[in-house]
Amino acid sequence: MIRIDYKAPFFNLDFPYNEGDLKLVQNLPVRSWNKSEKEWRVPRLASKSLEQLTEATWTDKAKIAKQNVEDTILKLVDLKFQEGKSDGLLRPYQAVGVEFLTFAKKGLLADDMGLGKSIQAIKAALNVADDKVLVLCPASLKWKWADEFKKHFDIDAFVVSGTKEERRAVWKSQAKYIIANYDLLHPNRDWDDMPHEWDVIIADEAVYLKNPKAIRTKRALKLSSRYKFALSGIYIENSLTEFFSIMKFVRPEVVPDNVYTFTKRYCEVDWNGKVTGVNKEKLPELHALTSPFVLRRTKLEKLKELPPKIYTPIPLEMSSEEKREYSKLSAEFKSWVESGSKEEHKTVGSATLDVRYFVEGMYGNLQNKTKKQWLEELYNDVDKLVVFTFFEKSARMLKEYFDTPYYISGKEKNNRFEVVRDFNKANKGILISTDAGKFGLDMVGADTLVHYGYVHNPGTMIQREDRLWRMGQEKTVNILLPYLIGTIDEGIQKVYNNRLSESINFMEGAEQMQEVKLSVTDYVKLIDGDYYE
Repeated sequence: MIRIDYKAPFFNLDFPYNEGDLKLVQNLPVRSWNKSEKEWRVPRLASKSLEQLTEATWTDKAKIAKQNVEDTILKLVDLKFQEGKSDGLLRPYQAVGVEFLTFAKKGLLADDMGLGKSIQAIKAALNVADDKVLVLCPASLKWKWADEFKKHFDIDAFVVSGTKEERRAVWKSQAKYIIANYDLLHPNRDWDDMPHEWDVIIADEAVYLKNPKAIRTKRALKLSSRYKFALSGIYIENSLTEFFSIMKFVRPEVVPDNVYTFTKRYCEVDWNGKVTGVNKEKLPELHALTSPFVLRRTKLEKLKELPPKIYTPIPLEMSSEEKREYSKLSAEFKSWVESGSKEEHKTVGSATLDVRYFVEGMYGNLQNKTKKQWLEELYNDVDKLVVFTFFEKSARMLKEYFDTPYYISGKEKNNRFEVVRDFNKANKGILISTDAGKFGLDMVGADTLVHYGYVHNPGTMIQREDRLWRMGQEKTVNILLPYLIGTIDEGIQKVYNNRLSESINFMEGAEQMQEVKLSVTDYVKLIDGDYYE
């Protein structure tokens, strides 16, 4: 018989050794073996998993602790359904978000892009911070965060930038609010100089922590804080393991100790350990453990005044010359696959570069005129146009072709905020951007966006679109999806749609989710535009 006692912050499981009870305990989603006390234990916030031990006896102390946990969870859930009150700075739903983060202490704010996650996180931090607050974000958003502190709260936050000595001076200063990009967590950057204990840590665009094996993720996990706020509009882009990694940062108590155990329990894997799908029977359990610490609202739900967003696929037929050239590139790829020399996923993906270069108009002398000519005709009909590409090279090509001053890339040294400001003010213009422009920029001066180069990552595509479809937009936003019929353009769109629907399914609590994985055969179908899940 298993006896459950409580010693903060763990429930302790005591039982005479027998294989039956041991198996029951080992099958709990979250548990660990305490070597010093020689007992199994379950974190306080994972008490719901103990319901699986139907025959166990509870001490009075454990019963009280379990009831307290349930009361806490119920309050968190109740908070999500409150209307909230506007205070002049915050909208009602933002006030709810602040209260949620404050009460949860460590949680994931998963609001849609454009709902103001940063202002909610800052306000919550101000409510609880006694000492230092650290904001971790992509490098491109550091000054945006500084502006948010100043504009809304008249606070001068310090940005970690410049030389090694300049960055060290900020770390060693008495500054209360510090903003740094994730890359500075690396040992060869600022890890040895930065404090490892904070009052509050805000992890913006928490998908940067989606890889549990990445150095920046491992370092972020080593940072200690009483409050942790993770912010991410799309927190599952390709795999359920990404959600594990983010929850491991913000609330490690409610997920298994490591990604291997998590994968084994909640995912389907093939013979060599690669994730192929999701264990649908276990998804309700995962939702029950984690959902109290995740708050998600959508723009359609909270911004009733926001104009609609309309998607329009634009099928384009290649010329005979273009078809011959694409067929040649496709045949070369298929021949490479059939040779069977290198079939690792990453290698196969890189082997598609020639066909991807072609559909973005930058392969050989032909330079695929069809898509570019369509874009030129479109620009003649609209005043303001935002165009996102996948490749730096294609962005530069379009910049030169249209002779536009509005250009954003990861390599360009211009001030992208000034570029967007000038673009928004212009009467007519075309803004060309790589995915370096998908974060932190308000392009509400335009109402038409073109996905010129595709990715099958939902987070990236939505981040692009939400530069336009956000607070401040007054016009219907038109999302145009031009694709060359029978090419990888068409195939990637289909993969993207699958991945987006599956990510949304999980975030909305659905039990049906199947991860979209691409095999060598799938890549062959992608090339011909006829991929179907």
